[in-house]
Amino acid sequence: MIDLIHILPLEFLYHYFEDFSPKTHMAMAHLLLEDEKYCNWVKGLKKTGVKIVLDNSAPYLGRSIDNDKFMRCIDLVNPDEIVLPDEINSFESTKTRTLNFLDSFETKDICTIAVPQGATLDEYIECYQLFSSNSQIDKIGISYTVDNLFVNEGLPERFVTARHYLIHILVEKGLINPNKDHHLLGFGNSATLEIRALREYEFITRADSNTAFKLAKHDLPICIDKGYEKPKSKFSFDEAFDNFVYSRFENWAKILELAGREIHQPFVISDVNTHTMEDGLYKYLEIKMHQKIREHDYKKIIVIGEFNRREAVSISNFEKNDKQFNWQRPTCLELDDTLLVLCAPGLDYVQHYASLISSYLALQNRKSDHVRYVLPTVKKKETFIEESNLSSIKTSDVVILGTGLEQLFGATGWNVEGGSFGYKQIKIDDNAATVIGCKFSYWGDISRSVVKQLAKQGVKKVIYSGKLGGMKASMRPNRQLATGDKSFVEGKIVGWNNIFAGLDDETIVEGLHYTSPSIMFEDKEWLALNLKYGFVDPEIGQMALAANEAGIEFSYLHVISNNLAELHPEDLSNERNERVQRKRELLYQRIYAILEQTLSQ
Repeated sequence: MIDLIHILPLEFLYHYFEDFSPKTHMAMAHLLLEDEKYCNWVKGLKKTGVKIVLDNSAPYLGRSIDNDKFMRCIDLVNPDEIVLPDEINSFESTKTRTLNFLDSFETKDICTIAVPQGATLDEYIECYQLFSSNSQIDKIGISYTVDNLFVNEGLPERFVTARHYLIHILVEKGLINPNKDHHLLGFGNSATLEIRALREYEFITRADSNTAFKLAKHDLPICIDKGYEKPKSKFSFDEAFDNFVYSRFENWAKILELAGREIHQPFVISDVNTHTMEDGLYKYLEIKMHQKIREHDYKKIIVIGEFNRREAVSISNFEKNDKQFNWQRPTCLELDDTLLVLCAPGLDYVQHYASLISSYLALQNRKSDHVRYVLPTVKKKETFIEESNLSSIKTSDVVILGTGLEQLFGATGWNVEGGSFGYKQIKIDDNAATVIGCKFSYWGDISRSVVKQLAKQGVKKVIYSGKLGGMKASMRPNRQLATGDKSFVEGKIVGWNNIFAGLDDETIVEGLHYTSPSIMFEDKEWLALNLKYGFVDPEIGQMALAANEAGIEFSYLHVISNNLAELHPEDLSNERNERVQRKRELLYQRIYAILEQTLSQ
């Protein structure tokens, strides 16, 4: 995976950080000395925890600013990393300036990035070996300005750029130092293709580029799998802000970032008779589909983990706006002939939604093999929850999570302002509890991050009240409750102490649970392989893992909403049915009574 730092004119840069809060900024040395506002802004970023990479400005000046000025920049902003002095295509000057700087600089707390240069391939290789073996140098930067190395021989057809060919040569000769991260400095033509070609190398971890901005400024398209010619106009940091260019930049930035990620093909159900829902699957999929997917065909549909409800995106027309929680659906963004589907950043949720879309299209006899998904990192998922308003909720020792919370605890008295999570402080038989709902679906492994965050806030017990699928023919949807103390998750059985165990209540069924990332995976073949399990849903095992890791209590009490082992009139496709809602109202009353009984003990 290659992380991307975007280089932007200053007015665009300020907007970008305000809108998206990226975690890394590449600061330009010459601008720190020339622009006091920018310098103070970078200092402010540093105080908020943004990683500052100080560039020596060689790409914009032809060579690095002199060492004394560079040292002054280091003193001004105290960067986390610095790109050591170099001069484009000059071996001797780069070697001398880099090594002289290292001799005079104490680098204990600052990561150093050296940039090999050379007028010929032999010079470049010598410079690379010198820097990659130097213990004072932490990372290697590889500039895109290496076309001169292959002027005479040209590039073999299978290589996208000169840098692509150069890295191949270094790898083939056994010269690459894989123990040092490599940073791609800038891009020329066809950045998306070069990123896709180079992401196979694990030692390449990051890149920076002004490509997205330059293409946006000139209103030129970019595609994840097509080459392009980058405009040769000079880049200016003083460019006046323009809303159209900025909006276009946002879109092209996403395409570039996607190029650095591994792209997966989803699991597809193309025949409803192979799935446990059979004909009910048609309706279930239809109610999940965004209008863009229902009404239009695209060359590509890519599902990504990015929660975005800003003006530029298309909100689903089918969101359930008659309730406070679990109503926000994934949004869409059209990029020419590509549709990005933007989900809350969970690994399970992204692959689940990609499978929903591809299966929906396949069952409609439409093209479905163009749907792909890109998994978010675990770090992105956890940061998403950590930076949400969940962390600002003052909780009791007991927190109740789930669905149907308004039916359980009443529709009034909720605090739903200030973010995705809403809450209500309650007392059940004089026992204080905080009930927390969420506007989006914290599907699958996102729920693990939710419980992890609650544990950090001092919560001692998490109770999860939602819905799940029954896997035994005897289980009756919307008439029984499910609980248990074990779940199969991520290849193992996880257990916990269940506060609802052994209750004398005919509505409760106890059983072994299976944590499945997606309903789409629960076909008849899957069911036949998992007959020992009683229940299935995406969250229970994930929450239990987080609770066990944090040393807090966890239990669940769920409505059995559907039956995978035997077809019933009531399933996941008709949950909004009035008769189903009446039955669930009775079960919610029973859940409340059971909570009174167990929390008072």
